[in-house]
Parts: sequence; structure tokens; C-alpha cells
Amino acid sequence: MATSTPTRRPYTGSCHCGSTKYVIWANFPPPTQLPPQHPKVPLPNSVRVYKCNCTICHKAGMFHIRLPSAPDDFALLAPLDPNKELGDYRCNDADIQFFFCKNCGVRCFLFIGDGEVGIRKDIPGHEGEDVSVWMPKRETWFEYKRSDEGKRRTYLSVNALTLDAGQEGLDLRQWAEEKRISYLDALKFEGSDRFDKPHDGGTY
Repeated sequence: MATSTPTRRPYTGSCHCGSTKYVIWANFPPPTQLPPQHPKVPLPNSVRVYKCNCTICHKAGMFHIRLPSAPDDFALLAPLDPNKELGDYRCNDADIQFFFCKNCGVRCFLFIGDGEVGIRKDIPGHEGEDVSVWMPKRETWFEYKRSDEGKRRTYLSVNALTLDAGQEGLDLRQWAEEKRISYLDALKFEGSDRFDKPHDGGTY
């Protein structure tokens, strides 16, 4: 059953070979309502979990998790310089960095914006210690909305399929059964987001 009051807690993730490691802080399970603003933007204080039907996300197996505040809720533990140490595939308008591990090929996250190395003291297993991480740069970050047309947008999407299995509160099958995964139409932009089934070209 779904928990009545989701608690923000850390979840670890990695690529298949373990060269890419990250932590997110999130409230799971995801909500069963859609945000009133831009369809990819999370609700306040909540995650946004969805699948789209665009060709790259479909072929790459992207299962998107959008966090309420990327600078607060995402930390890349390794590598500390993704622009140099990860592969970077771009398509369409070429602004989204589809980062992937050069060893195993797994895509853990997508990114638009500026990143920086900083210190966090809340990394699981190292609480209270200074841990160097790469993270979105707070000073230039904002969650893009339709009213922000013309501004350089920022974007972070974590691939839910790369979260480490067996963590408390993390049950992707439950999310599907409870219709907590939304589906958006990124090919035609004709249909509204929905929870019951993917749009044409998409997958459950």
C-alpha cells in the first residue's frame, strides 16, 4: 500500500559497472496528480515520475524522475567531472546532455545547465563528513516553466532504472500498479499527460 506521508530520504544509484555513482533525496512514492505548470516540472516538495514517447528516451529506456530542487536533491559522487569523464550524446536541439558511462554505456541522468564541485555532509554512510560531489550550480538554476520562454532553461532528469534495487520505499512495480507513472506525448504534443497508458510510440 502507498505510504500516507512520504518522507524525504536519500536513495543511491549507479551505472551497471559502478563507475557512475550518485545520490538523490526524494519523497516516494510519487504523487497521483499532475503539476499545473510545465508538464515536466515536479510538483512543489514532490518528485515527478514519467515516461515520454520521444525516440531517444524510448530507445535509451529512460524512466524520468524530476526532483523538486536539483541543487538540493542530486549529488554525483563519481565522476566529479561528467563533462570530461562521461560520454555525452545530444540530439534534436542538442541542448540536453544524455550523459552515459563510457565503460558500460548506462545513462544515469540527463542534464542542461551549469554544474560545480561542492561539499555535502549528508552522503549516506558518510554523514557529518565533508564529501566532494558534483552538483547543479544553485546560482544559475531554475525550474523551467512555459512562461520562461527565451531564458536558458535548466534541466535534470534521473533515470529511475539506475536507482539501486532493494532500497526502502523504492518499488517501481508498485508505482505502475497504482498508476503513479505519468505518460506524456513528446512526439506530437497533441495529447495531455495521463496515467492509464502511454501515448503512441511509448512504452509502459
